[in-house]
Amino acid sequence: MKENTDEKRIIPVNENSVFYKIQIFFKSLFNKGFRKKGSDLSLTMSDEASDIKENKDAKETFSEYIKNIEDDETRLIKLQKKYRSQEIAEEDLTEKQINSLCDLYDKQIECLKKSNEIRVGKILDCRKRMQTDS
Repeated sequence: MKENTDEKRIIPVNENSVFYKIQIFFKSLFNKGFRKKGSDLSLTMSDEASDIKENKDAKETFSEYIKNIEDDETRLIKLQKKYRSQEIAEEDLTEKQINSLCDLYDKQIECLKKSNEIRVGKILDCRKRMQTDS
């Protein structure tokens, strides 16, 4: 049945994305421990102990993964704020920090360009509608 639903997906799934990993984590969290035996669901003590241990390990690795992502981004943003407020001089930064700040600035500039293009498109659409209404 799972293969059937995978074949009918319209949107391709990015298995490297955070949301996909979160989805898999919750699926494994809720599906583990319950095994179908005949018509009733049962759980043995040994299965329960091993599943609890696996869930704890999965939770720890997942939380560490999220912390690492959050830490890298927040560190860069904090460093950027300190640099902008001139708490840190450029001479105090390492080469790696300078390169990562440059990458962050480039990423932010690209986001601003995209949002500006969207705004310009909306304004042009509004102008066209106003001209056709008049």
